[in-house]
Amino acid sequence: MTLALAVVSAILAIPLLTTLYTRLPTIIEFHNFDAFFLGSVTGAIFGLVIFFKVPILATFEHEFTHLCVALCLFRKPIRFVVHADGGEVAYKGRGSILIRLGPYVLPTFTLIILLIVHIAQLTLSTYEVAGIASTWGYHLATGILESTPRQMDLRRGGLIASYAAIICLCSIIYPTTAFWVMDESSMVWRWFGDSWIHAMDVIALGD
Repeated sequence: MTLALAVVSAILAIPLLTTLYTRLPTIIEFHNFDAFFLGSVTGAIFGLVIFFKVPILATFEHEFTHLCVALCLFRKPIRFVVHADGGEVAYKGRGSILIRLGPYVLPTFTLIILLIVHIAQLTLSTYEVAGIASTWGYHLATGILESTPRQMDLRRGGLIASYAAIICLCSIIYPTTAFWVMDESSMVWRWFGDSWIHAMDVIALGD
């Protein structure tokens, strides 16, 4: 299952990343890009400090993401444990690769805040964009640091397949989330649409 997810996500990620690269000049000109950039860098630095100095907080966020994905998949939690040396989430029901890899590919706090913003139909100020971007940067930094070969989450599905799935999924999920943070949600659909056209052009050339 991990290998299948890696293959599917790679097929999606390659045209998306190619298109994203060509869109960089436009992205840099976004009204909230500077706020997003400064906020995400600050969040990444904060994530590094938390990971090395207060690891129990990073562990809590990691296990909390497992829990959130499990709940989204209608699993019933029966245990949530966090301590300085690690943590555990146990639930009733079948295991899932989505639950297993969730902490490595999802900016959980960012997604929760964006959901609240969407439901409440809030208009974000530049400072609020920077604040949300800091959670994005935090998750990106800690997700990278947590993705070590000794993680059982990754070893269960095979390290190579797990890393391939994580890299490809992150290359889709993190840019998408970044566009939403910058209040450029329409860019997501243009990005996906242009990537589809690009992929079809490549296929046509192959024929």
